[in-house]
This record gives sequence, structure tokens and C-alpha cells, in this order.
Amino acid sequence: MPKINNGEVYPLKETLIGNDRFIGSDSEDNEKTKNFNLSGVLSYISSNLSLGDANIQSDWTEANSSLDSFIKNKPIIPVQNNKIRELEIVFPAFSEPTDQEVVDAFNALTPPVVVTEDELLIISIRIQQAG
Repeated sequence: MPKINNGEVYPLKETLIGNDRFIGSDSEDNEKTKNFNLSGVLSYISSNLSLGDANIQSDWTEANSSLDSFIKNKPIIPVQNNKIRELEIVFPAFSEPTDQEVVDAFNALTPPVVVTEDELLIISIRIQQAG
């Protein structure tokens, strides 16, 4: 009996259809060799294996780890007592600032911005629209 990978005896079929057959062992009948059709294999896969949800909407604030929307391993922002401050630096519309210009603008603020170790400072950079 030739080996299954013998392409002359068992030519490769590229496109499968539902009535195509596979040879396999039947675990419910003493491992007897039997034919299985593609439709049956696909039916088994779709009814017995979870492929996950196709449209999962993640939620940063979800705390229930058993829900699909829960995000695992997200970073925790170490802010105590909810001390969050926001700062906006506005640049004129005629130019997009370089990284150094943003640093220079922050350092030139009067009074200087002092952030303690239990605070989080969120800095927004905005380019002022002309007109």
C-alpha cells in the first residue's frame, strides 16, 4: 500500500467541498479506521470549539475579568488620592513645534510647574487654529 504523501497515487486536491472524505480513527468504535466527510468535520468544529467573539469591544474601565471586554495586563497609573492635574500648552498655527520647542515652552512657564510624587500631570499640546 503506498504512503499517503505519494502524489502519483493520491493526488493533492486544492479545493475542498462538503462531501470530500478524510480517513481517521473513530474513538467511539475501538479506534477503527473510518471515512469522515468535510461537512461533518466542519460541523464538529463549529459546535465544539470556541473561536471567540468576532467583534469584541474592549473596555479600559471593565473590572470583571470574566467578561470579553476586560483588558488584561493594562498598566496602572500610580496616582494617589486622585491628584491629577492638566496643563495645556498652545502654539501658534504657523508652525508645528519640535520636541525641543515643547520642552522649552514647558520650562518657561511662570510660575514653574512643580509635580509632587503623588501627582500625575497630563500635558496637552495644541496648535492654535488660524482665524
